Amino acid sequence: MADRYLNFTGTAPGRFLTRRLGLPQPAPLRRWSPERPSLEGQLLHFTAGTSAHRKELSELLARTGLDVRGSLSGGGADRPAGIVVDATAVTGPDALAEVHAALH
Repeated sequence: MADRYLNFTGTAPGRFLTRRLGLPQPAPLRRWSPERPSLEGQLLHFTAGTSAHRKELSELLARTGLDVRGSLSGGGADRPAGIVVDATAVTGPDALAEVHAALH
């Protein structure tokens, strides 16, 4: 599908018109291609609570060949390219707060 709206909003008249009408300004999405790696950067993986699937998910992610980390390196200066959250152990709002805290 052609990104006509994205191309239109990238022009000066398009930006002016869409802002004036209150329309969204889309961001270009990364698209997969054989020439590009599937992910450029770290993949952050964390588990909320004690999940029964933690080991299996960690092994599966390790087999992808991606740079999988359990925490951000560099003191939070690096933004992860992707985040995988195992929230299968979340059973209530209190445990959900752990997910929120880890993402912020």
